[in-house]
Amino acid sequence: MPSGLLSILHWIACSDDPSMTATPTGLPSDTYATPSVDCDATIDAVAASVRDVETNLLARFVDVELASQGVSRVSCTLADAPTEWRQLVPMASTWRYLDSGVDPGPSWMDPGFDDGAWKVGTSMFGWGDDAATFLGNHSDDEAPTVTWYRTTFSVTGAASIGELGIQIARDDGAAVYLNGVEVLRDNLPEGALTGSTQALEVVSGGDEEQLLRAPIDSGPLVEGTNTLAVSLHQSGNSEDATMEVRLIGRFPMPMVDEVITAAAKSLGSETTVHLAGLLPDATYSCEASSTCGGATVPFDVTTVALGPEFPRIARHPTSDAPSWGTWTLLNHQRPCAGDYQSRFLILDPDGQIRWIYEPPGMTGGSTIDLESAWLGNGRILWGGGDVPEGAPQIIRLDHVVDHVTAWPGADGDYHHDVAWVDGDIVGLLKVDNTDGSSVWDGISIVKHNPDSQTLTWRWDSQDAFDRGEMPDLDGDSDHLDDPWHANGMEWVDDAWGTGVYLSLLYREEVIRVDVDTGSVSWVLGRGGDFTLVDAAGTPLSEDLWWTGIHAVNESDGIVSVYDNGPNPSHVIGVRLDKDAMTAELVWHWTEFGWYEPIWGDADLLPNGNMFVNMAHTECNGGNAFHPGSLVDVDKDTLLPVWRLDMLDYDDSSYRSERIEACEMFGNSRWCP
Repeated sequence: MPSGLLSILHWIACSDDPSMTATPTGLPSDTYATPSVDCDATIDAVAASVRDVETNLLARFVDVELASQGVSRVSCTLADAPTEWRQLVPMASTWRYLDSGVDPGPSWMDPGFDDGAWKVGTSMFGWGDDAATFLGNHSDDEAPTVTWYRTTFSVTGAASIGELGIQIARDDGAAVYLNGVEVLRDNLPEGALTGSTQALEVVSGGDEEQLLRAPIDSGPLVEGTNTLAVSLHQSGNSEDATMEVRLIGRFPMPMVDEVITAAAKSLGSETTVHLAGLLPDATYSCEASSTCGGATVPFDVTTVALGPEFPRIARHPTSDAPSWGTWTLLNHQRPCAGDYQSRFLILDPDGQIRWIYEPPGMTGGSTIDLESAWLGNGRILWGGGDVPEGAPQIIRLDHVVDHVTAWPGADGDYHHDVAWVDGDIVGLLKVDNTDGSSVWDGISIVKHNPDSQTLTWRWDSQDAFDRGEMPDLDGDSDHLDDPWHANGMEWVDDAWGTGVYLSLLYREEVIRVDVDTGSVSWVLGRGGDFTLVDAAGTPLSEDLWWTGIHAVNESDGIVSVYDNGPNPSHVIGVRLDKDAMTAELVWHWTEFGWYEPIWGDADLLPNGNMFVNMAHTECNGGNAFHPGSLVDVDKDTLLPVWRLDMLDYDDSSYRSERIEACEMFGNSRWCP
């Protein structure tokens, strides 16, 4: 590398401190140091030569030739923004609808049509099956052949739209109109449609919930207010009806005031700066600054576009800013599309992907079950996936692996959860348990120090089983080989001391393991050691306990559980009282149509709100009309205040974490 070469490499963290007088936040402390130079000498940037080389990351490898070691930082200002996806009409929208069966006339779909006398409701609409808005009390003989729906939405930048698409659940047939122009017809005959036009075929079974996804003509779209209209048609043998719609569009992202600042690293006569957190498919105008003042060197950085394997994510139209945190760290996979490559993503509040890591070897069908934790200082801990490659690891934002665990007794079945506790890595292992005649999957919780490479604590379900402390093996006869199935843990300091909360899916219980004694302190759930009560202390029905527990979280005595359900899925929060041995039901949150049978996560944020990863697995039985979402739920109103939605049924996420603005990237948009 020639003297005075500045290398802009990959995606490592940037500083939120423009002065660069201290170690930049989000960078390993041993990686960056402010260059020390003799400012009596003439050490200024004098020339630049830029070369772009694509990498497998979202940034390019850019070389900029600079004089000596006299560069202290690089600042990059967004010059050309990428496109973004918008939800023009999201699911669960408000519509005016007509279910009288009386034909409203040929102009019912036009923007100027007077629908003031129509009813108002929230989708999904229907009868015969679950619906957010039921269309009257129809019997099979009285149900209208056609029902009509209208809603309006606003568009800015209609002339610059790149794509327009619709996702619609229709039982049985439907026609869709945009500003009076028909843009989609499905399961209907050709020709004029009237109030007596029947669908061609009955839609039944699982097809009733499947979304028809199709691109549509964006030509009718106008600036300002637009009208979307749908006619839903039944077949002659129909026993139910369903209608839900989402309209999405791809637009140029508005230019924002975004400056990303990176610290320089001086190595001899060369200076290296690493940029991180840039938008994909964007151009940044950058400037390398001299430590001693004087000359600066301008250059551009252009990042690559995302491939089809990455999710399309859009902020909900009614979404406010997140109540806490800026960045979202999550894992992603597309199992319904047969793409089992697990990857970690970092999203900004608008759903734009700012960082990607694809761990090698994580391509099997079970490897979605990964957990990650932001450690600060430019490092991420991750692990899981039921494969040896999922041994807990610490990686930096430049993909450099700082540590891979190799604790004794690990057989490679790392799974579901990993945590960072007092400088140690805590993880879950599957281990063989036995009663002398049968063998089944048991649980081991291992605490391991990455510096000394030693075990600092371990607990095994075999020991607890031998003492009679584990829940009975009887229960779900389909899972006798894995009767407890631990899928989440939380290391806590609570009223009982220091312990580990462990969620047992097939037992529908949370158990507490005492760290000092290794004993099981209590069982939380239906038939357990706590009485479920309301705020007044009145006992509640045991039916209100969780039934498909998948993750457990604790903060200030409140235990929050992500419950897959049977149906619907929901989040339950209970406040534990040690003396009374009661669990006060603090909240019970769900949404219509939310059912995701096997994945998901819920965390308690520092401000008391819930952060819910509504993981989506349509090919595993999840409801198609409720896509994967990341939701910040207000603790008092139990209403979402911020929301990102995945736009495709193929995209799945298992767990996620919120991170504050200045902890990760030096981005002036969120970290001044």
